[in-house]
Amino acid sequence: MTDPEDPAGELVWFDPDPRAVFPLRLGEPYDTLPDGPSEATFHIPKRLVRTLATSRFIVTTDQDFAGVIRACADPDRPGAWIDTRIIEMFERLHELGHAHSVEVWIAPGGGEAFDLAISHRHAIDSARPPPDGATLVGGLYGLAVGGLFAGESMFSRPDLGGTDASKTALVRTVCHLRACEFSLFDTQFSNPHLEQFNCIELARDAYRVLLADALTRDAAWQVPSDP
Repeated sequence: MTDPEDPAGELVWFDPDPRAVFPLRLGEPYDTLPDGPSEATFHIPKRLVRTLATSRFIVTTDQDFAGVIRACADPDRPGAWIDTRIIEMFERLHELGHAHSVEVWIAPGGGEAFDLAISHRHAIDSARPPPDGATLVGGLYGLAVGGLFAGESMFSRPDLGGTDASKTALVRTVCHLRACEFSLFDTQFSNPHLEQFNCIELARDAYRVLLADALTRDAAWQVPSDP
């Protein structure tokens, strides 16, 4: 990635210690937090559960990777760090099947409800395009290697009706990764926004143990959802 303090400088490799990851286990109920990292569950705020249960959004994957990464790269966003070099590199990785996006849309005919109690183990149907006339209002992208998904950036467009769109993308990504048998969702750094989902920090050595295991797994991103 580029250094936010010198975005025009060289691309650098960050290996933070501690490293932030999202648990890929959902709590029962979904707003219950565990006692420690070994039992960590992904936390979904109650208000977001209600948003998911409405028919506001439609969620797809790998239908507009270019649109997602360019929205994430908007230079007017605070702390913007994605430049044309990164865009070109990740678009090539996407063409090769290694980088993926999750898109959140608002459509003229309305969206679809997502019942966490029933659907939380379902993958996003990778063959499903957005409906005609849909507007991209949020999403995220990242890199998949074995059973690792390294999330890079996400965005939302509240001005277009996309309030909670990036959060919706995050929840659906966790459900997708579970369904596709990924074992590690790396988000690199923690911040107050991510902490509300129970993002946890691991020491570098502990993270590398999980990483080594994830890289041996044969997870597949593009798995059609259950009927």
